[in-house]
Amino acid sequence: MNQSISNKSGFTLLEIIYSLALVGLIGTTLSVMMRQGLNIYTLAENQNEATLSANSIVNQIESDLSFIKQGQMKWAGSRLIWFQKTNDEILYYYYVNGVLYRNRTIIATGISRFAFSYLNAKGSFTNLASEVKSIYATIERKTNSGVVHSRAFVFLRDGYYESFKNVL
Repeated sequence: MNQSISNKSGFTLLEIIYSLALVGLIGTTLSVMMRQGLNIYTLAENQNEATLSANSIVNQIESDLSFIKQGQMKWAGSRLIWFQKTNDEILYYYYVNGVLYRNRTIIATGISRFAFSYLNAKGSFTNLASEVKSIYATIERKTNSGVVHSRAFVFLRDGYYESFKNVL
């Protein structure tokens, strides 16, 4: 007697291979997506850290510059500013080879560009300390995700420099 069994249960070898291939394809896709998401997160975190650092430096410079009275600036150069604060403290900032100093103390490294610009009463650039009516400081840091720019602008008003912040 030949009887065929029609109620077989289980999976064929071909179905198992297809299932494993599908699971592998989905796993690979998810892995690539997770890795890209992690890379984007890391780049954003590096960019944010560089921005916070640059802003902190600019805030310190702005704070120091706001203590200058007219006539207290001793030297105005693109990579150096030297002035006397109101309490007779001499203070200077200078930039050399990617390092920013404040009175011989390193306050930042890894800076790709730093510059002071000075404007006279007519809005023209000047390096004569006695003519400076506004000061513009720019800091630039390169990161893996791009370039961070941070700027400070102070201007002379009623004998003192006041801050006008512009951070990009």
